[in-house]
Amino acid sequence: MVFYEDFLKKLEEAKYEIKDKETFLIEGKKMISILGIGIALLLIGAYQGYVGFLAGGKIPRGIFGIVLILLGFKQLKVIFMYKMSIDVKNKILISEKIKVDLSKVESCTLKEQKVGKHLETVVDIITENKEQFIIPFYMNKKVKFAYILKNILKDRFIIKSN
Repeated sequence: MVFYEDFLKKLEEAKYEIKDKETFLIEGKKMISILGIGIALLLIGAYQGYVGFLAGGKIPRGIFGIVLILLGFKQLKVIFMYKMSIDVKNKILISEKIKVDLSKVESCTLKEQKVGKHLETVVDIITENKEQFIIPFYMNKKVKFAYILKNILKDRFIIKSN
């Protein structure tokens, strides 16, 4: 885990060569925790389904197994679907569910915010038509992601320190 102050120091010292399109995948620690939960749910669900349907158990137990299997697949889907891309040439931020035209961003604030139970580094993007996107830094190459946003947005990129 990188502390916010260390993150800011790394960002100030950073000098990256930026390609036309940069892609960021899910961070290794997050991937391992999601895999651990997803695989455990799949195994427990498979066992419950086996006992409920094939080993002469009760139907509700089998249905519970199916629900656990579905939850396990939903967890694993997060790993394979998480992808954040920045098209530097066209100034577009693309994710699974969002597409933000960075040339139409009013402000972008880098800050530390509580996400779930933990403090995470996030960017709070507000567009000209008042849409707000809060993007937690769950990706690998976090400093490079912030560096690219800082270079594209220039004076609209605000760093909020504690």
